Amino acid sequence: MKSGGPAIIGAVQGASCFGPAYEFAFILDTALRRKRVRDRVPMTFVTPEPYIGHLGLDGVGDAKGCWRARCATITSSGSPTPR
Repeated sequence: MKSGGPAIIGAVQGASCFGPAYEFAFILDTALRRKRVRDRVPMTFVTPEPYIGHLGLDGVGDAKGCWRARCATITSSGSPTPR
């Protein structure tokens, strides 16, 4: 934690539950903020969902069955920036 570095968090194709990946991202964000090193750890969230926050509510993948991974960089302000 002292030197910082990137963190990549996500879920794989076919995951039955996406919630734990989101939960871990929030837990890590909170831990880094408490240690006052959040600004040194760029976080990237990767998911096969059609958009960030979808949580697989309509099944896995989008309506056309595409499996393109969606990525977002979570900034130190807590806002996801889609890539």
